[in-house]
Amino acid sequence: MQTLGTKPVKPPPLATSGLNLLVVTQNLPPAICGVGDYATLFARELARQRPEGQISFLARRPLPGEADLSEWLDGFRLYRVAPPFWSVQALPAILRATRESGARSVHLHYVPQMYARAGVGLAVGLYGLWLRLSGRHLTVTFHELYVRWQPSLKWSLISLCQRLTFLGLLLAAHEIVVTTEERQRQVEGWRWWRNWPRSRRSPGNVRLSPVGSNFPRRAAGLSLRERTELQQKWALPGGPEGLVLSCLGTARWVEGFDWLWESFQAVQISHPQARLVLIGLGRDRLPPGHPLTKHPAVIFTGACPASEVSGLLELSDLYLLPLDDGVSGRRTGLMAGLEYGLPIVSTHGPSTPATWLDTLPARLCSPTEKASFVGQVAHLATHPDERAALGRRAAEFYRQHLSWPRIVAEQSDLFD
Repeated sequence: MQTLGTKPVKPPPLATSGLNLLVVTQNLPPAICGVGDYATLFARELARQRPEGQISFLARRPLPGEADLSEWLDGFRLYRVAPPFWSVQALPAILRATRESGARSVHLHYVPQMYARAGVGLAVGLYGLWLRLSGRHLTVTFHELYVRWQPSLKWSLISLCQRLTFLGLLLAAHEIVVTTEERQRQVEGWRWWRNWPRSRRSPGNVRLSPVGSNFPRRAAGLSLRERTELQQKWALPGGPEGLVLSCLGTARWVEGFDWLWESFQAVQISHPQARLVLIGLGRDRLPPGHPLTKHPAVIFTGACPASEVSGLLELSDLYLLPLDDGVSGRRTGLMAGLEYGLPIVSTHGPSTPATWLDTLPARLCSPTEKASFVGQVAHLATHPDERAALGRRAAEFYRQHLSWPRIVAEQSDLFD
């Protein structure tokens, strides 16, 4: 990784052929959400598939005491010039770094709150407009669009401002990527000019592409020593009676905690030594006094290194993912469970692709059917052969449809 500042240098000419890409994301090192992981894993795979190209990153300046980015961006050029929140005053340095990169294409990863406090600001929209006017090709991956309208003056203003920035990026972008069919419909609904005669100002089609797993599985898997160390650290039982249930990430749906609790209680009837591991979750994220926080067999890992997350997934026997909007292509927790070949019990909802209802290798129920969810978990807990078969199908489904090589191959043409 080569870290570059903002000292004036003669910018290289814009490339006329081949891959010369600048990736823009504020979430480096990866924190809070999975966008930083997505951006770096996507770029690594793109570099593998197109080794003749050049990829640079534009990111925020390091915070005091923050670790360097060599773990994530080894082999890439890096411009750390942006403030934690973009402002119009910061644009000259950002534009200068963009010119210095010599990039012909820019891949901007967008979540409103990443670029402006509460997602309210003009700078990222102006940056997109400048890219368009300067002849660079802009691809925007919308990981989030904007917050929903809420019955308060403050949030109504925030919603309005976020929509204005969103519209500006729609107008500036040559290519648009979203992660769910629901968001694809939303974006298409905004593009009121899409029926006009095609011109330079008209973006291409809205590309639908899922996220990948943020915790790539090692080909060799856990060694015996690593497995033993993890089991000892987290007091995980071994053997067929020591079933390990897991859930990755924060359950944004509060009722989901009740689903996890009742499912775990049901499993403990047949497997008294079972453990429920809530990976990446701290007790403070649950409602005060929730029974999950008091049970000694429920393990809260809090934030932990990616390697440890990977190990805990490998040690899992059954994966629980209660979601109010259902499984979809934007759920990194789902992708991790599929990649690791885990038997998954989850929900379908408005965000779930219709084809997944028949093809996704997971046990799905409606988010209104808690008893069905609990029953599926209890059933799989006592049927190891079904768990194994479901897990094998999950891993194969991920490899064929949702792996990073597949995701990047389907988007590679956006950066030509």
